[in-house]
Amino acid sequence: MPRSARLPSLVWPIAFLSGIITLAVEVIWTRLFAQVLQNSACTYALVLSSFLAALALGAVLANLLNRQRLIPPGGALFGLLAASAAIVAGTPWLFHHVTDGMSYLGRGQGFHGYVLAVAQATWLVVLLPGIVLGAVLPFLLRLLETSEAAPGEILGRLVAANTAGAILGALAAGFVLLPVFGTWNALLGLGALYAGLALLQGLSLLRTRDAGRIVEHRPAHPMTGRLRLPVSLILVGAVAATGFVYVRSGIDLTPSSVRVDSSRGETLVALHEGRAAHAAVIERDGGFSIRVNNYYTLGSTHAAIAERNQTLIPLLVHPDPQSVFFLGMGTGITAGAALLLPVERVVACELLGEVVELARDHFRPWVNGLFDDPRVTIHAEDGRHCLARSPERFDAIIADLFTPWKTGTGNLYTQDHYRLAAERLNPGGMYVQWIPLYQVSMQELEIIGATMASVFPELTLWRGDLYPSRSIVAFGGRNKDEPLDPEVLVRNARHMLGASERADDYYEALGLRFYAGNPGQGRFFGDAQINTDDRPLIEYLAPRTHRAVLTGAAQWVVGAERDRLYLALFEALPPERDPYLGALDERQLRHVEAGLRYTLYQGVRVRGTRAEASVAWLDFLEVATPSTRSPDSPAGQVGFGATGFGAGEGS
Repeated sequence: MPRSARLPSLVWPIAFLSGIITLAVEVIWTRLFAQVLQNSACTYALVLSSFLAALALGAVLANLLNRQRLIPPGGALFGLLAASAAIVAGTPWLFHHVTDGMSYLGRGQGFHGYVLAVAQATWLVVLLPGIVLGAVLPFLLRLLETSEAAPGEILGRLVAANTAGAILGALAAGFVLLPVFGTWNALLGLGALYAGLALLQGLSLLRTRDAGRIVEHRPAHPMTGRLRLPVSLILVGAVAATGFVYVRSGIDLTPSSVRVDSSRGETLVALHEGRAAHAAVIERDGGFSIRVNNYYTLGSTHAAIAERNQTLIPLLVHPDPQSVFFLGMGTGITAGAALLLPVERVVACELLGEVVELARDHFRPWVNGLFDDPRVTIHAEDGRHCLARSPERFDAIIADLFTPWKTGTGNLYTQDHYRLAAERLNPGGMYVQWIPLYQVSMQELEIIGATMASVFPELTLWRGDLYPSRSIVAFGGRNKDEPLDPEVLVRNARHMLGASERADDYYEALGLRFYAGNPGQGRFFGDAQINTDDRPLIEYLAPRTHRAVLTGAAQWVVGAERDRLYLALFEALPPERDPYLGALDERQLRHVEAGLRYTLYQGVRVRGTRAEASVAWLDFLEVATPSTRSPDSPAGQVGFGATGFGAGEGS
């Protein structure tokens, strides 16, 4: 390279480190927005598109800076670096201000209003600041265009240095900076790197009398020599002032970017800012819950009975459940319930390793020895991939409650996934898909049901509770169409609840009260579409439904809507005509109707008048057998709960 074409020595470290910092900041910005967004495919797309637009507009800014004559190229580069340092270090303050202290964005707005609210926040936090970050590399490239060396060689090396830094920055942010230093400290450190580069560039300017001559042969503006030192000092002062404002803004740097509602008695017990998400243990009223990314609760000790029911209810009807796979683990309370039966093997796959650590450290008293039992294997990886790579077959695969609108969740409701799961079942095995009725409309529920029915020869629906609201249900898909054996109900219930002198009628009722119907028979789902990997309906419908419910344009399957679903199932195929219940006698069939009547009573008790509740209660008593009306159920200490029997009118 000719002497006249030699480049400033700082060009290469600036190109490399700016790549590291820019991509690392982008990863951290995305994580920050995960704390306050719906986290659907569309919200992630908004954050990513804002960042890409910032890089494009950064090139425009670089071109404008190169064309101006007031500040020499070296001084303009110093300004970009100093401004970048201030922006990165000031991000926590800016983000807290824009999101009102990590509050959920667009609360109560419809889909279009929500998208606009998210767009406004990303423009302020990502787009406008990102323009400055994105201008650094294009400015360096523009400076080198007039070099006497071969442009391809110079530009190629510079882009290679920046690209290598970008790869390293993305990896470092996810695997080092977030887990080791946390969000705020990572941003401060990255801002300090930019500030260091700015100071080095500023010192370089003070050492030379003609900073512009190195890469461009053009006359300097007569004011540039006088402005060099003052501009440098002003920009360095701006960086220092930003740091002062940040520290004085009242943001707590040390724990966290987790919002804890102290007005509701919440306290933060533990926080892991992990590679894939923020996971925290929150204490409230003596109970503990695991919360991911601020607004997604994975389970709570307050709901321990309901969480155990997610295992106990489906395993009640399996003749001999020896091996059980859990797709999702959360607190571990659900998976631990499998150990109440004489199983030989339990496998649990939890996507987030941070959740596994928190459950192991804080939920041992509620998980029935899950983390110590040699029959148990826990994998910290994607559940679908875990099933795909495993050569094992299971008697039951139990899929946890998944928030339908979260990105990546939709592929757990697809026909492709259910086919894979069916291949991992032993003959007579069951795939159990739990669904939160308070997060789906009938449209999504019918799509999921129709998709499972297209794979499994037998599909039944089970209530996860008999509560008046916020209910969950499970689709049970089996690869073998055969009737339920009532003796299995009694045997498994005795295993789960321990020795008892209760009559068989009592144990039969435990399971049958939760049976909701057989939607796999006939055309209960009508013309519902099939959800597939290449046509992910749930992935894109659920976010819109979520926002539509908030404005009253759609409705979750709760309250009266839920009760209409249960009644429609009952009327479409009454218990006496249901082939799945073909081995039950008249007395046992009454338990099924009693479960429906008690559920309807609970709904009327909350939504209707006292007179209507009295009528509903009498309807329940008419079909409930005397041995199953008692409110003092021993099951309440383990699972099922007294909700399976009722506690009397008006309770």
